[in-house]
Amino acid sequence: CEPYQFVIKDDQDGSILELVSLSKNKTISDLYNLLMETTGLQTFQLLYFKSGENDSRVQVNLQKSCDTTLTSAGLKDGETIILALSHKDSSQSPENSEYRRLSSEALSVPEWSVSLLNRLPLNGNPHTCRTIDIRTSAAATVVNLKLQALSLFKVESVSPDTTRLRENHKTMGLQPPLREGLTLVDAGLSNGVSLVLENGRPPQDSEMTVVVNQIVSGKLLSVQEFLVDRQLTVLDMLQTACRQMKCEGTQWYLSKTDAYGDPAESLDDNTTTLMDLLVNDGDILVLQQGSVLKKDQICLCMWLAPDQQSLSPDDRSVIGGGDVSQLQDEEDKVMLELAAKLSLCDSVTTRDLNPLNSFLSPDLKQLFETLLIINKSMSVEELKQVLMSTEQFQTLRIPTSNFMRLRLMEGTRLRTVIRNNCQVFRHANAKETLNLAVQVLHFEENIGIHEMLLMLAQKIGGTRIYMPAKEFIWNTSSGVGAGDLKRVIATRLNLPLHDVLIAKYNPDTCEWTVLRDQPQKASKNKGKKKSAHKTNVRQAPYNVQDGDLIGIKLLSADKGILDSEDFSTQEDIENRQHLLQVAEEKKRIREEKKKSQSMDGFPINRRPEVPLTIRVDKFS
Repeated sequence: CEPYQFVIKDDQDGSILELVSLSKNKTISDLYNLLMETTGLQTFQLLYFKSGENDSRVQVNLQKSCDTTLTSAGLKDGETIILALSHKDSSQSPENSEYRRLSSEALSVPEWSVSLLNRLPLNGNPHTCRTIDIRTSAAATVVNLKLQALSLFKVESVSPDTTRLRENHKTMGLQPPLREGLTLVDAGLSNGVSLVLENGRPPQDSEMTVVVNQIVSGKLLSVQEFLVDRQLTVLDMLQTACRQMKCEGTQWYLSKTDAYGDPAESLDDNTTTLMDLLVNDGDILVLQQGSVLKKDQICLCMWLAPDQQSLSPDDRSVIGGGDVSQLQDEEDKVMLELAAKLSLCDSVTTRDLNPLNSFLSPDLKQLFETLLIINKSMSVEELKQVLMSTEQFQTLRIPTSNFMRLRLMEGTRLRTVIRNNCQVFRHANAKETLNLAVQVLHFEENIGIHEMLLMLAQKIGGTRIYMPAKEFIWNTSSGVGAGDLKRVIATRLNLPLHDVLIAKYNPDTCEWTVLRDQPQKASKNKGKKKSAHKTNVRQAPYNVQDGDLIGIKLLSADKGILDSEDFSTQEDIENRQHLLQVAEEKKRIREEKKKSQSMDGFPINRRPEVPLTIRVDKFS
């Protein structure tokens, strides 16, 4: 049968004594027996108030009867019943007197309604995860509210020192545990607040709750809550967090968070207390691996790149050099190496047959186990001197810093060359780690601002196989057009200019873009002829920069076999087919999603098409 819940209050101070539930077909006598069992009282009288005429309230005494049911007595679900206790029973129950004293202090003026959820993981406790509403006052203390909750949830066997209350905010979630010496108003609570009763030591007045997020390589590994003293130093907090969160290694540091929860200001002074650093109750700290960075410092991750063949300014016999027999020997050597791979292993993929892969993503070796911290004001030459003084570089026997080249990395690719006058450190973001690769050279080098480091690879005629790529320094002071680059490459390799075609490789899309000067726009003067004008390849649409791979092919060698603009390897063709399949699958999923939404009766909202009007002033 449907149960009724009743609030039992004391007639002297109006405090809540019990919350009882009883089936509505039970009798008044059953209600008396239940209260005798729960309160331990033997002699008392129950009464309640009902509405009378002219909004008056009429007192009704509930006589102990076995025939009168709760519904026939006029009681309703949620009714408040007054328990009138005799003076004799009051003096014989010291525990009830103490409970009534605490209740009278906290609930003398019932003004607030507090929703309280029980999350005590007790075996056999039927009230676990049950929510009740308690009437209280703004002047009630947190400890008295907790004692009342323990009594209503019938968990008196649990020590109050091992339980605590915390707010469950509607939008911000669980808040830090409440200090029990404060009143509800001083604790920042309001009427209708939701509280949670849980296991845990309640914080003292000198303590606060700090949440620590452990982040490694930008990923959140664990989150843990700490109850610490406000006068705790940063070093003690760091040691406690590392011990509890089982951090490996010795270099860890703490930092504050911004409004989005990202790491912000680092706690670099280990002797300062958390209170002095304005760390408040409920703040979130981030535990990261590495050393503490100041505002004028950046973090570097150093890598050692393997040796790569280069085209020196005086070497014109590296690829061909005008000698047809030598070029043929180079091509035969590459083809023999690929044939040897096929004969030794049956499971050779097209990636293994593409010599360009080792140059696009070389095998890098990390130089230092820890990150290198430098000042933003440090120059490139000073950084080279610092690196040469380390044990790792002393074994490489580098004569001078000009035999060392520093390059920025994008993923696994070697990109921008850091020149001596570069300001990349000064403008770097302190929150991000710069990945730098070091290349040890066989000859001195000092690349200027007008020079660009490219990778050149010549295709073997009639095949989809390339010769091993080699580094090439292009001096753009004589011109930055596509024709200028082709002329310099043809001159360096001693190839016929009219038979050479060059293209830039994009490893993300596995496509080759032919580099050529764009035709000049039609002139209003009819007497002038149309001619190609120089296109700056460092700008759109080509955007050639340091580390790009430039493919070279002889048109006469591919005539009748491959298309003149076909630079693709067999691996490029297979990768483009795979990317096309992935794009088609995503398109199919989107169409199915739209179809299912339309079938469910949810129309797809699309913005209406409107004409675009552009107004341009007349400057003539």
